Amino acid sequence: MRARVFALLLAVCPLGAQSPTRLVTGIVTALETARPLDQARVTLLPAGRATFTASNGAFALTAVPLGRVRVRVARIGFVPVDTIFDVTEGTEPLRLLFRLNRLTVTLSTVTVLAFPPCAKPGPPTLARDGPDAMKLFEQVQEIAAQNRLLADSFPFLYHVERETVALRRSGDSIIEKIDSVAVQSNGEPLRYRPGRLVRRQADLTFALRLPSLADVAEPEFVR
Repeated sequence: MRARVFALLLAVCPLGAQSPTRLVTGIVTALETARPLDQARVTLLPAGRATFTASNGAFALTAVPLGRVRVRVARIGFVPVDTIFDVTEGTEPLRLLFRLNRLTVTLSTVTVLAFPPCAKPGPPTLARDGPDAMKLFEQVQEIAAQNRLLADSFPFLYHVERETVALRRSGDSIIEKIDSVAVQSNGEPLRYRPGRLVRRQADLTFALRLPSLADVAEPEFVR
């Protein structure tokens, strides 16, 4: 009898009320032409949840919590837009319209020099490099962010060539094996982490992790 009463209590007691949410939809267009922009990245902040616009410029963010939220819209070749608005309770989708201005950058003469040691690491700054360099770097970051979002939204498996090298006490090295390792595009093991370029594996070997384009989207990489 006690077991039956306990089961009945579990059935009638709520597990906790869910916070109300609302569907947020919208259109992203070019400011000058009103042309719909596809492949624009729409990010809900600070949660970081993101989606792409479709060929007609439309997007949808599901289960957006009520209250004040921030949305960032970015597309390669356009100036990104940040907006803050209030999500109120309602049954109909909340509809937004974003108009992006085309990005125009004029560079001065570029002089190619021999590769020197990096004396000033980090992203470009306004005082040191000027506004155009900062705009170009933001575009590279947007390319990296889109690459990351695609890999996370549509996971795939790929193979990376692996070279196993043995270090001798004399300081010489010898290649022992060349093979490949399968990697999931949305996995964590190969993502950049500060101070962890070299990692010790379970088999007591060491692996060197070199940064890639996708890492440029990570704040801890560009700091």
